[in-house]
Formats: sequence, C-alpha cells, structure tokens
Amino acid sequence: MSHVLFVCLHNAGRSQMSQALFERAAGGRHEAASAGATPGERVHPEVVEVMRERGIDLSERVPRVWNVLRPPKVIVRVGDPVQLSYEDEPADIEAIMTAIVDLLPPEARERRVPTAEELKLTKPPT
Repeated sequence: MSHVLFVCLHNAGRSQMSQALFERAAGGRHEAASAGATPGERVHPEVVEVMRERGIDLSERVPRVWNVLRPPKVIVRVGDPVQLSYEDEPADIEAIMTAIVDLLPPEARERRVPTAEELKLTKPPT
C-alpha cells in the first residue's frame, strides 16, 4: 500500500479535495493525506459544499502541516503544475494520477495490465 501526500499552500482547498478524490478513486488500495506549508484556519466552505455535492464530507477536516514522522512515498504539489477544475471529477482524478505518474522513474511509467499476482498485492487486508 502506498502513501500519497497532497500539498498546497494552506491545506484549505486544493489539497483537501485532491486527497478526497484520490481516496475515493483508490478504493482503500492506497492511503492519502494532505498538508499545507502555512495551514489555514479551516477548509474553505465552498470546498466543503462542492465536495458534499459529490458525496464526500470534508466538514470535519482541519488544515494541517505535514507530519514528518510518517513520510509519504509520493508527494503531489497541487496548484502549479497540477491544475484542477473542481467541476469535472473524472478529469481532476486523471490530472492527479498523471501528476503521480510523472513523479515516477521512467521504468515505472509503463502502462500495462497487472498480473494476477500484482493485483493480489493491491487488495486491502480483510
């Protein structure tokens, strides 16, 4: 299981949304967190509302700084260079996943169908 960190300036909008969209797309196969360089006081109300419309509750989330005690395997900076529309969830998920793939070494970027053994390794424990 990989751990992905989404970072933006205040952890009050973009990185919170990215984390939530990634978690839904990953379906428990991978973990995500979000953080900000200078955390805001709260997640923007507009962000909470937009995500609620998509069936995701961010109302209890609190902006935070990165926890260095548990370093992520992948860090995605949201904003430039990853631009999200917040209107088209599939396109936003694709942008996030593309940003993650762009961080991988060339040999890991190969798109292929995983083997049955590889798929077993991605399933969460029961």
